[in-house]
Amino acid sequence: MPTRSRPWPPDWGIVVKNKILGLALLLLGACSTSRPPDPLIGQTTYLGEVQSETRLFAEIDQAQIILIGETHDNPVHHQFQRQVLKRLGPKKPVLTIELFAQEQTSMLMLYATGKGDWSNDLRKGLNWESQDNELWQAYLGLIEEARLLKLELAGIDLDRALIRRLTKLGRQNLTPLEQAQLPPVTSSSDAYKQLMYANFTADHCGWSDPELLEKLYQVWQIRNEVMAENLARLHRAHPERPIVVALGAGHIQYGQAVLARLKSKLPGVKMFALAMQEVDREARPLAEYYEPKVDFGPPFEWLQFTHRTRWEDPCETFKSSLSKHKQTP
Repeated sequence: MPTRSRPWPPDWGIVVKNKILGLALLLLGACSTSRPPDPLIGQTTYLGEVQSETRLFAEIDQAQIILIGETHDNPVHHQFQRQVLKRLGPKKPVLTIELFAQEQTSMLMLYATGKGDWSNDLRKGLNWESQDNELWQAYLGLIEEARLLKLELAGIDLDRALIRRLTKLGRQNLTPLEQAQLPPVTSSSDAYKQLMYANFTADHCGWSDPELLEKLYQVWQIRNEVMAENLARLHRAHPERPIVVALGAGHIQYGQAVLARLKSKLPGVKMFALAMQEVDREARPLAEYYEPKVDFGPPFEWLQFTHRTRWEDPCETFKSSLSKHKQTP
């Protein structure tokens, strides 16, 4: 089954701290490819209108839960998350990360509250030795920022092995103890299900299978429920402390997934969702990034545009195999 080279389902944006950082981002965008830099790089927008840094941080400062939708392997996205942590530092925010399981929270806290550098032990303890080194360094930098600021950290997702088992077997075929770890899930609309089926197919370079899509959607729903419940639990425990959430942008897209579940659990709680948006391979107008979907509206309200980590299309590698798959009766 062909898949893209992203480490997790791609679901995936920056802000300019000042004019110097803005210039640096433009240069970074120019250096990452021989193409002219996209003029959107470094821009912050709300519903298609360019916004100032002052307005952006005013929204962040007022929110109790700040969800920053990322492209997992884009280092600029993690730089912005670190900037938010520094800004909110006096409020002692809690840093929560999608790519770590709730069971890994204690390992994260051991590192955050320990002395000395034992980041290699942390990598082993988190079972990240097989992950790409650049990806690990990006998340280590985020963890280290929280450590320096003496912040609480938490993993919020399901255990990775359980996700694999769930994807392969489906919920009904797990052991009783495994099933006991999974929450009941509120059904989403059929329109959202079909939207996610289309996203999963695109994420797998056009390869799809009805049984696989159903399992992927089931896993998606359960993971969103687990993450939302963990975030709600953290907020209820310390409502005075902001929560910064580093997660794939797909989990806040169209106001659905984690964002929708979280709002249903915490009505009235001020939330702010920002998608860190990699510019497309071919420059296009800002308005096209806000094109609405029937039943859902625009993909995101707030966007922060950044360079891409990759300009090549990873699906090019699978074109021949996909062609054979489509021709199979």
